[in-house]
Amino acid sequence: MKRYYFFDFPIDLIFIVFVFVVLLAAMAVRLRKGGRYRDGQKKRGMD
Repeated sequence: MKRYYFFDFPIDLIFIVFVFVVLLAAMAVRLRKGGRYRDGQKKRGMD
């Protein structure tokens, strides 16, 4: 019983971390798509 519980707990943590990373990746893609033009204008303005 203890072994099964101890073996399943880390798997749950890995699953939660995996979902969290996927959400962060989705946010990064949205920021890249929406922020490319803004970043380009800022760089041109700074130069």
